Amino acid sequence: MKHLALFLILPLAAAFAQEVSPKGAVAALSAVPPQYTGRILQITGDKGSPEPKQWVIYARVSDDDDSTPSTVHTIVVSAGQVISDNPAANLLEVFRGTGYFGAPDIQEDSGDIFLTMTLYATANNKIVNTISYKLIRNNNDAAPIWTLTAFDPNGMEIGWLKILASTGAVIDQKGFPKAPSIPN
Repeated sequence: MKHLALFLILPLAAAFAQEVSPKGAVAALSAVPPQYTGRILQITGDKGSPEPKQWVIYARVSDDDDSTPSTVHTIVVSAGQVISDNPAANLLEVFRGTGYFGAPDIQEDSGDIFLTMTLYATANNKIVNTISYKLIRNNNDAAPIWTLTAFDPNGMEIGWLKILASTGAVIDQKGFPKAPSIPN
């Protein structure tokens, strides 16, 4: 019976993930001005259900001399449009040692990983109301990692997943002792 439920849920969820992709993280990164190309440090979104209303992107201005520190900017994207782009005060130290990434590094977009979170929640009899998303690359040699934190209808955290943006593999989790069984 469990496999039947997943058999019915997976196609619907996949269609849903495709439907929301224009509001996803990759679409938000595509809206970022060219001076930030290849210089993204982090992207976050709160209260996603499944997608957040706004994505907050932290990036460094591209300059010719990589040896001198450049300014970190906070770029807010909503509905595929940049609504603000401002220097972020004192964030250079926060992102020291963090690697850069761009849209080509993300094979699993926010809609795809929302589906993963939904499957984990279902397998553990939990209800996800909203999700907070965070994507960061620990260094330039590592794949970017999504951290999804799920909240129930009362706003209480029910768990989190860490997912490779390159493959969609879940590499760590808390609050979801049962992994979903996905039929082949």
